[in-house]
Amino acid sequence: MASRVLTENQTETATRPPSDTEERRRGQALRAEADRLYEAFGQPLEVDHWGAYVAISADGQTVVAETSFEALKQAAELFGPGNFIFKVGERIVGKIR
Repeated sequence: MASRVLTENQTETATRPPSDTEERRRGQALRAEADRLYEAFGQPLEVDHWGAYVAISADGQTVVAETSFEALKQAAELFGPGNFIFKVGERIVGKIR
């Protein structure tokens, strides 16, 4: 294993993995953002699109499709990375980076 040489401005802490606490905080923030987006933009779709998939961008743009693959593909093309995917009416959630 090769040793690592640090420059004057680098520190070992800059490359350390995130702590469990940091990971938990990120997970909580991600779930809160997912809840907010679904409540604002996904729930209104439940009446007409139950069981379909919706991709929601961070700014609330939506794409509805019959499959998760199609929703993700269209959202990536239209909105770029960072979208959330939900099954309308069910709380299955994911974020694509």
